[in-house]
Amino acid sequence: MQKQESIEYFYIYEGENEKYGLRYAIPEDAEKISRLYVQEYDYNYINPKVYDPGELQEIISEKKNIWIVGENLKNQQIFATSLMELKENYAFSSKTIIDKDYRGLGLGSRFGFRSVNHLNESHIFDDRIKIDSDVRAVQIEAQKLTERAGGIPYGFIPFYNNFGDKRKLNTDYYKPYPVQNEESAFLYFVPLTNLIENRVNRVFLLDDELISPLYNLIKNSRRIIKVLMKKDDISLLKKNTTPGYVEHNDISVSIDMYGSKIKLVGVSDISVVNFLLNKFKDYRMLIWHIPTTQKGVKSMQQALEEGFIVCGYNVGSFKPRYSEGLIDSLIFVKYLNDISKNPLGDINLTSKNKPFYEHVITQL
Repeated sequence: MQKQESIEYFYIYEGENEKYGLRYAIPEDAEKISRLYVQEYDYNYINPKVYDPGELQEIISEKKNIWIVGENLKNQQIFATSLMELKENYAFSSKTIIDKDYRGLGLGSRFGFRSVNHLNESHIFDDRIKIDSDVRAVQIEAQKLTERAGGIPYGFIPFYNNFGDKRKLNTDYYKPYPVQNEESAFLYFVPLTNLIENRVNRVFLLDDELISPLYNLIKNSRRIIKVLMKKDDISLLKKNTTPGYVEHNDISVSIDMYGSKIKLVGVSDISVVNFLLNKFKDYRMLIWHIPTTQKGVKSMQQALEEGFIVCGYNVGSFKPRYSEGLIDSLIFVKYLNDISKNPLGDINLTSKNKPFYEHVITQL
């Protein structure tokens, strides 16, 4: 479905002295949206394109990017903005940014709920399996807001974000933005109907003390997930019980120069991983999503042997090319720089995401 390009408001709220409206952003809003990012992040946001109104106009025009703004209807001031990116089979929700003069009025929670509800009613999520997001570990209110909106924590990745002024970053593919201001993040998801209806209940896991507890954390997280995973057929395989040769014809690799991250998805032999680690040696981390299939168990074993840490359990996130079902995956992370002396910085926890933090922190 194409997003609406108009100045019509899909939700209007009357406060005590003001009247507010929610609408889809249009390219002409770019400069006002950019100002909100400067106020929130200075010039250190993960994607520097939000600081160039010309580039931001093009991003707003892309159909895969759904920008929503909150506007004061009395003075036409844009005081809030959020972005929902439509990925291949899921939607990624970015943080809602609120102008500092409008905070403390409950507008963030109200507008966040109304925006997602409107998009859902507009059938924008019909082909998606989940709404995904990552939330800065330092921001406890953002974590609580995500959880109130139905977000379920499924992982914790230390040093996940790399903030800094990237406006003059060289475009050399092998020279990412260097280590600057690293922050950890919690991963959240909201399951949608397609995930619930199409997830495969056959799960293979390496029989390891770092893996089984993570599966159980997810399974017991929320009632909707308990019901979804209640009938799982679990196989815990011992080390060296899967073939030594691992096929790697169903993998994907993506590169994030701004975040200095490599993402590998699929079952692969460690030789492919080592090739990537060598080729992109100037990056900060490699994140490997390994499907919970029988062949994937070998990859899990190799990841642990190579010093990867287990950071999360992603329900139904992997869709094989030659299958209709959705398969779970485990999230492994390998740091390419020495993090042993790096302070994690401020970490704030909710009761729901604390178990994931504790599971990961013991591995560092």
